Amino acid sequence: MSTNEHQNAKVFISKTNDLDHRDDLNKSIFYEKIDDEKIIYSLRGNVDCWCISSSAKSNCGLPTRINFGRIRNLVQYVVLQRLSAWWMIPVTGISKLDIQHKDVLYILIQQSSGHYVSLVPMASCGCICSFRSDENGDLILFVVNDNECDSHARFVVGRGNDPYITTKACVDFINEINGINNVKTNGSIETEEHFDYDQIGFCTYNAFYGRIGQQHIIDALNSLEAIGVHIGYFLLDDGWQQVNGNKQLQKFEPIPEFYPDGFKGLINNIKVKFPYIKYFGVWHALWGYWNGVDPNSELSNSYIVEIVKHLDEIIHLVLPQDIKKFYNDFYSYLKSQGVGIVKVDSQGSFDLIDYGQSRHRRWWREYHDALKINVEEYFGNRVIYCMAHSPNIIQQVLSGSDSYMTINRPLFRNSDDYFPDVHDSHAWHIYVNTMNSIWTSTLYSLLDWDMFQSHHRFGEYHAAARAISGGPMYITDIPNKHKLDVLEKCIVNTPTFKITSTSSLDSSYKTSSPTKLSTKLPQRILRSEGPALPSLSSLFRDSTKTNNLLKICNWNNKIGVLGLWNCRTHKLLDIFYLNEIYGLKINNKINNCNNHEHKDHIEEYALYFFKNKQTHVVNSTKEPVSIIVNAEEFELVTISPINYSIGKSHNKDFIVKIAPFGLIDKYNGSKAVISSEFISESISQTSSFNDTRVILAENRRGRIFYKAQLVGYGECGFYLDLVNGKICDTKAYLGSKLLKNVNYDINKKLLSICLEKEDMENDGQRIESKFLNQNILRVELFLEITIE
Repeated sequence: MSTNEHQNAKVFISKTNDLDHRDDLNKSIFYEKIDDEKIIYSLRGNVDCWCISSSAKSNCGLPTRINFGRIRNLVQYVVLQRLSAWWMIPVTGISKLDIQHKDVLYILIQQSSGHYVSLVPMASCGCICSFRSDENGDLILFVVNDNECDSHARFVVGRGNDPYITTKACVDFINEINGINNVKTNGSIETEEHFDYDQIGFCTYNAFYGRIGQQHIIDALNSLEAIGVHIGYFLLDDGWQQVNGNKQLQKFEPIPEFYPDGFKGLINNIKVKFPYIKYFGVWHALWGYWNGVDPNSELSNSYIVEIVKHLDEIIHLVLPQDIKKFYNDFYSYLKSQGVGIVKVDSQGSFDLIDYGQSRHRRWWREYHDALKINVEEYFGNRVIYCMAHSPNIIQQVLSGSDSYMTINRPLFRNSDDYFPDVHDSHAWHIYVNTMNSIWTSTLYSLLDWDMFQSHHRFGEYHAAARAISGGPMYITDIPNKHKLDVLEKCIVNTPTFKITSTSSLDSSYKTSSPTKLSTKLPQRILRSEGPALPSLSSLFRDSTKTNNLLKICNWNNKIGVLGLWNCRTHKLLDIFYLNEIYGLKINNKINNCNNHEHKDHIEEYALYFFKNKQTHVVNSTKEPVSIIVNAEEFELVTISPINYSIGKSHNKDFIVKIAPFGLIDKYNGSKAVISSEFISESISQTSSFNDTRVILAENRRGRIFYKAQLVGYGECGFYLDLVNGKICDTKAYLGSKLLKNVNYDINKKLLSICLEKEDMENDGQRIESKFLNQNILRVELFLEITIE
């Protein structure tokens, strides 16, 4: 460590740590030796983690710089850099760090050895740390100590073989140091409350801008109702509050001229006319409005307000001792009016208060504590954290769980706004969200990629990205300007019927008759279980500047989905490999004790391409797959492991190979698959898709039976192929009904079945399922494949 910039830099270590780990840090990460040669070390799985701590003097909140020298063996890197106090963006580079002018909150490096190094500056002990570099590529720790006394500046380094696991290990280590409980796993992030975000929503911002009244809201809802789109929640964005000319809040109530019925009358009328809308949400800024509270308003009589300097402006903020009362009064009023969600904006603004006002900068903690407590009490934690890319919020509010977060994970806006009128922003928006997720995917929240407009030139471009993002999907269409074709690919309709008794598959495929519950079909989005992440080949490339596709991957149980986005203005040819997709899960197996010769089969995956409607089989995760994507377009690839069943026809062995694709007319249609399995005629087993069984159909020679449990109707697709035989007939049943719209394309090896609304109304079944997190309705589709 250089001593000419800071003489007090030290690193501390627990007495139990082996000195070899100190040497590892110096030999594998830094060229320059670290003062005192002491660290805190933690082995987390296969990831080596170190915490480096340096003393940070009280300096009236002014920044201090600490130089740690060059990073060893740096080949390429990606950082998440603060564009402003509110948003961060990815920046990539090679050879040496070049991050001189903006604060960096996360660094991922690939070394010449192939190892990945993750570095995260910590926000704790009253210090906000970030990274920069100098002109030589040296790593600089940039420290702002807002305490009135000396403190400690810290950052964490992780080194491992997997960039995603290494990043997660660093975050867990930081949480442990900060005393934050870690409960998040890499599995499903769905809870019962997240059922709310399995519905499509609407936000007013880009549809109306400016001030918005209740007639605008009714116009928007009537327009969606007219095309048959039933949203689950409505968000009223900026433009409803009573404010002064200095952008300061005057009253809790909406503008009376714009809302003659008040919120209560409006929301009650909406829920009567549009009964499928469960929640009505409103926007506000963390300080009440952008510049706080009007000191001459009625609000200032109820709360102590103080003048604060912010970005060369004079603003008025409620003092910390009154902020809990402020939020309690505000939210109790909104709750009494029928509001159920809040979007809280400008959350990183405390970081913009002048350095010399450290006392005011420290108020962020009281404000966020007040927000958390009252969001939990009044809205069950249905909140969107917006403009919140502050290290304090990311590391001390959203990195771990506490009692309030276990109720319902909040939404976290993952990027800057959607800008429909800025052409170059569309590819950039998707790229930024994808890359930010490398780090933000570790947060205890659902990542929100922001709203979009279905009718826009880039409507489908955004819709498909939101569909596989793992987050919510809400539109901001101008009334009477919708692209129904786009919206239909986002939404799945589900049956609304109740089974009076449990049925099973018998020789005639008979089931009991359902009792109708409702004439309207509820609509859901097909939201993936976890956050979307960039593939390995996209980690260190700026896809908006290089001739490579942006590759976005996610999972729906054991079925993968790979999004390929062309962020350039010309056609691109690229390749991808399955082994570059994070979390690839193998589910290929033959479970047939009578036929051992097939047990060492080749692992195969069936691919379905959404846009060009083609199929492809990959025999190895290392096999390259070529793809062409047109300028500013995309492709979605469903990756389904092939399962097998072995049988005999005319004393000849055959193998049936099948893989479910889900609803192939939806962007994220594989999420519609609840489970699938081979069955025998005499056996009706329901097994989880996590334990797919393959059972020989012994009782009827030359026939194979297969069952898939789905949610909703649409075009259902399966890869289907036969080894040593010929498929002479395929039949599909929905409950007791023989389906008519069944087609097998022998060239594509694609079996497609159109599940119509009328089919669902006759044969829906109620089950318990994690898919929609409630008692929902499943559809059991049975396939009968006859072999010649």
